[in-house]
Amino acid sequence: MLSGGSSWTISTTSTWQGGTIWAVVASNCPSSCNALGPSSGVTQFEFTLNGGYSGMDNYDVSSAAGFNMPVLGSPSSSQCSPVSCGFATCPSVEATCSYGTNYVVYFSPS
Repeated sequence: MLSGGSSWTISTTSTWQGGTIWAVVASNCPSSCNALGPSSGVTQFEFTLNGGYSGMDNYDVSSAAGFNMPVLGSPSSSQCSPVSCGFATCPSVEATCSYGTNYVVYFSPS
């Protein structure tokens, strides 16, 4: 588990299809989280790689499952836009980037 102010670099490979990264704090997931996620609402970074849009990755940060801390998802490519959620109600923003891009997810970015 990462704490607030931490970041995690997601280095993708050709075998990845996508995933969801939950901004989990210890109290949200006391012993272990399974593939269904934590029991209480958390901010999440979601991504689909090579997702059917002409070889593009699709990614977003969402509070749809709840909000517990600000999250910023930043692609390694300067040609692509970062996405963030800093409040309990996040705008519904999805972004795309060229397939093969790596991502850094920041928890409680300053």
